[in-house]
Amino acid sequence: MLNSVAYAGYVQNALTENKRIKGLHPPIIPLDQYLSIQAILRGNKRKVEPLTTRLKQYWPMKRFLTCSLCGQPLSGSTSKGRFGKPYSAYHCTKCTKRRNGATVRLPKAKAHDDFGALLESLVPSEWALKVFKEIVIRRWNQDFRDIQEERRKLDIEIAAFEERKNELFDRWMAGRIKDDQTYEQQNDRITVQKETLELERAELKSDETDKERVVDEAVHFIAHAREIWDNAPVLNKVRFQKLVFAAGIPVYPNQTFGTATPSLIYQQLTAIEKQFENNKAELPTENSAMVHPAGFEPATPWFEAKYSNPLSYGCLCRILF
Repeated sequence: MLNSVAYAGYVQNALTENKRIKGLHPPIIPLDQYLSIQAILRGNKRKVEPLTTRLKQYWPMKRFLTCSLCGQPLSGSTSKGRFGKPYSAYHCTKCTKRRNGATVRLPKAKAHDDFGALLESLVPSEWALKVFKEIVIRRWNQDFRDIQEERRKLDIEIAAFEERKNELFDRWMAGRIKDDQTYEQQNDRITVQKETLELERAELKSDETDKERVVDEAVHFIAHAREIWDNAPVLNKVRFQKLVFAAGIPVYPNQTFGTATPSLIYQQLTAIEKQFENNKAELPTENSAMVHPAGFEPATPWFEAKYSNPLSYGCLCRILF
């Protein structure tokens, strides 16, 4: 499978005279990634960790924090303090006190601690998480039915092509197809069509695992964001930060964070809480939070259209992985 160029959106077989040509099907991976895989399989490529990756091992918030004065991403470095002790800080390399009237410099330990506190402040109410879970599962079920129907249609078409391949082989074995080249050409044509459908099916195939487990993991992620970030490997922290705050966080000269926009998931959880608050709804109890979703989801067409659509399993997969 790793050697198949079809996954990069190309076709290469006897019909193309063994030349790689652009196929009609959409690629799953880019061509350069496919070529990189081939180099590794041939033993021609040595895995070397990029310099930027190695640097992020020590400075996970580098280029994630931004300067509030000029918008420049902050760098990170360690210098010696007055008494020769190391002083690690994120800082702006562009702004100076003489030119800008102030500089932005935030101690590394304080930056990490403040970010953890910010994550804690985003944790929604327990009842809101339960409402969120019910909405996501309901929406997932709706989307998943459509995808399953499309996949069933593709399965029928793929089975038909498989049957055609078997019939072609039987005719060739029975001597009804005398020319081997004709057989190979027809067989290759059917194979290409079948592989194209299989690629379409692979794109539609989602994680058919237990939906409850996947959503529970997403809820756990949201409810324990600081703990997960604190214990994550440094490279995962970099990914984690971008998931929660895609645009980064500005830092002021007084060493405080500016206003940052959280990801869509957190925005929608906030919307759920505000909807109940604005309607002066009674907050669900431990038992009532798990009744039929129509019993507690805000029953307005506006809310359904604005806040239910994005809450699909795809959104959760981006959060989890």
